Amino acid sequence: MLSADTQRAHTTTPSCDVQPADPVLRQIAEQHAAALERVQELLTARGIHARCVERFDITARMGGEEPLVQTRRHPPQLLVFADGGRRMATISVAPSSGAYVVELAQWGEDNEPRPDKATAIPENQPERVAALIPGYGEGAS
Repeated sequence: MLSADTQRAHTTTPSCDVQPADPVLRQIAEQHAAALERVQELLTARGIHARCVERFDITARMGGEEPLVQTRRHPPQLLVFADGGRRMATISVAPSSGAYVVELAQWGEDNEPRPDKATAIPENQPERVAALIPGYGEGAS
């Protein structure tokens, strides 16, 4: 059973307009990025295209004695793409458990986007995460 933070459903889109999660501390974002990097290395070794995306909200206010700039960091996500550029999966790390959350893109017979299929994988199993990505078992070792 997936936790509440992993049950959100994305609708698959041809581009990568995935919504960022709530802001996190820098240290947590760095831990998540390191976990995603392990998966990215496995995918890249098999010729699968994956990019880690980090999003920031920057707010700047002018006026008063000093300008105010606030930066909020969102958890990183690993976006996995097919050769044609279509998003195949979005991989993130659940904030409470540290488990990998793999959201596999789903497409109907009519080539219309369907809600993603989300799966949670324990944090110490990046190989299992990579194995969920279509084409991983067929890539070069």
